[in-house]
Amino acid sequence: MLAVGRLTLLALTVTLGVGMALGLIAKARYAQRCYDCAANMRMLGIGLLTYHDTYGQFPPGTLSNDSLPPDRRLSWYVESWAFVGDGQIGVRMDRKGGWDDEKNYEPKFMDHEMTSPEPLGHFQPWLCPANPARAEVGMAGFTHYVGVSGIGVEIGSAPKDYPLVGAFGYDRRIGLGDIVDGPSRTLLVVETATANGPWTRGGPSTVRALDPDRLPYLGPNGQFSSFHRPHVTHALFADGSVHALKESIDPRVFEALATIAGREEVGDDY
Repeated sequence: MLAVGRLTLLALTVTLGVGMALGLIAKARYAQRCYDCAANMRMLGIGLLTYHDTYGQFPPGTLSNDSLPPDRRLSWYVESWAFVGDGQIGVRMDRKGGWDDEKNYEPKFMDHEMTSPEPLGHFQPWLCPANPARAEVGMAGFTHYVGVSGIGVEIGSAPKDYPLVGAFGYDRRIGLGDIVDGPSRTLLVVETATANGPWTRGGPSTVRALDPDRLPYLGPNGQFSSFHRPHVTHALFADGSVHALKESIDPRVFEALATIAGREEVGDDY
């Protein structure tokens, strides 16, 4: 009986040890995905700031096209591809067409020698590893990072001197000089796992406003969300820094961060 008891204790110890090891592995994987997601946003920030250095402004939320509504236009990702994508390759797209036109629905890229066009598919730097949402085969890959257009569902179409506008608008171009609240206190891009869409598509797939009538802003059921554990949502600020925002952030603080010239006092606890 004593031998059996020792064997049972040994089996229990081994089982607990395996369970603990698996738990540690799972935590390590979550941590790595969270780190990689933040790293993607830092690279996106470098690209957008390089674009700004070149043109004196951040890209507009959509390619200008008076014949198309914003959600049918090509997005700011297409406009700034050489900076936020891979500057070594060109994207084969019809810039005068809509994102869902046949030529653009499955974008192609070409290598340095401009040969061997291949489907672009999923561009990994624009996907958070923790987020399982992916596009269907045969269409542009998703992005999990959206530009912030300000507060109010129609704010994306407002001019830059309009109250409550953010860094991205469908047609407006914002420069660092327009950001009265300061680049380190102004959101540029925020991660989301809610209603993800193609990176080529204008409108809410790539530019999103805060809707104050549909709280919460952050969290599993929020307008901006993630699959990270513990739950945080990464945000890229106009100075290129990336912060992990807590879902407990005061909505008024998040709103203050979403505008370029609200002149609100915002602390560091977010």
